[in-house]
Amino acid sequence: HGVEEAAERVAAGKPTKSIVRLEARQEGDHIVIMVADDGRGMNPERLRAKALQKGLITDEEANTMDERQSFNLVFLPGFSMAAQVSDVSGRGVGMDVVLSNIKKIGGSVHVRSWTGKGTRMTLRLPLTLAVLDVMLVKVGVSPYVVPLSSIVETMQCARASFERVPSGGRVLQVRGEYVQVIDLGQRFGLSTETAEDDQFVVLCEAEGSQKVALVVDDIIGQQQVVIKSLEENFERVDGIAGGTILGDGNVALIVDVQGLRSTHIHQNAA
Repeated sequence: HGVEEAAERVAAGKPTKSIVRLEARQEGDHIVIMVADDGRGMNPERLRAKALQKGLITDEEANTMDERQSFNLVFLPGFSMAAQVSDVSGRGVGMDVVLSNIKKIGGSVHVRSWTGKGTRMTLRLPLTLAVLDVMLVKVGVSPYVVPLSSIVETMQCARASFERVPSGGRVLQVRGEYVQVIDLGQRFGLSTETAEDDQFVVLCEAEGSQKVALVVDDIIGQQQVVIKSLEENFERVDGIAGGTILGDGNVALIVDVQGLRSTHIHQNAA
């Protein structure tokens, strides 16, 4: 949607080939999928005018709509900006079906667009019954799982390699970069089994390129698990994205790396 022909892109000072980005990440108990292009973008005024022309909105609605509401017009049945009808566009069928199906599973779609620069669509989908590749770890005697998509590497580090900072937290130097340390045993109020000098560390990537080092008592291995949301029956816990039942029947909680990091920063700043 909205990617120009090569000649139009050149005239706008863009390369002839468009860039379409697809990103996926976990945020809490949701999967976030982002699709973005560097096309012509959407003009809110033109969207409102087209919807008004097709009788999809009233004059009053067109005059009071904000930018976000204007972008959401693309999800109305029968709406299309295409000048000509083809096999793949102009029929006004497609985007409304996308939104309908996403809502059926408890998801949402957020649209941002910049005229002449491109469009970004962000889908948020619940993790319920999603299959996730994870790393199984142990904190005290309890099993936890960390999404593999968040993990950069695992390692063992001597206790002496952790450094205190003025805020009271700890950092770990990894190849010249200082990374925040979060001890999952302390964070979740669990006793640890060992006082060994070496600590198991799961180095994860949170939002953007920010990293965080999770300290655990043991690293068991990789596996696939089925995600279950906990919020229907339990209060939300910061740093926990959901739960899963392991092959041995034990319940393991799923670590929300980004949520854990955000809470850690907030607590240390307080």
